[in-house]
Amino acid sequence: MRLFVAVGVPEISLEGVRIGGPEAPPHLTVLFLGEVDAARAAALPERFASAVRGRPPFPLELTGVGVFPNEAHPRVVWVGVGAGARELRELHDALVGACRELALSVDDRPLVPHLTVRRVRGPRDAELARRWVAEFGARAFGRTEVSELLLRESLLGARPVVHRTIARLPLEGAAVPG
Repeated sequence: MRLFVAVGVPEISLEGVRIGGPEAPPHLTVLFLGEVDAARAAALPERFASAVRGRPPFPLELTGVGVFPNEAHPRVVWVGVGAGARELRELHDALVGACRELALSVDDRPLVPHLTVRRVRGPRDAELARRWVAEFGARAFGRTEVSELLLRESLLGARPVVHRTIARLPLEGAAVPG
């Protein structure tokens, strides 16, 4: 199973390019797990629920457009996070700790909270990315309340990609089946 943990975010649009859709609603990835065998995947909802239990809901603000790794060579266009970035990093760290307890290998680099908008696949995309950074670099895209994390599976064979929720991990609560 190809798994990740995310928070749902409001649908946004950049010049008519909609982020998200019915099969893959927009989300901000908190922790990417990659391929996980079924036995370990079965243990994740309760372990993750325990790791986030007692943490209160918090506001999340989507703001600004940027690129990774830089404007000279953009590969990914993203919308940033203002309010809520610290809480997302703390949740990420708690989930990485839970993965270590399960002897599950994950990338434990510090989280840079962002919403991926588009992958840059050529010179036209690169030029569009640079224009979006110039035009929308400081734009506020909206706020939402984060009250749960979502453990999701990516079903890559489908076009477009489908994300299936395996478990909901309420802040200040226990795992609820997806």
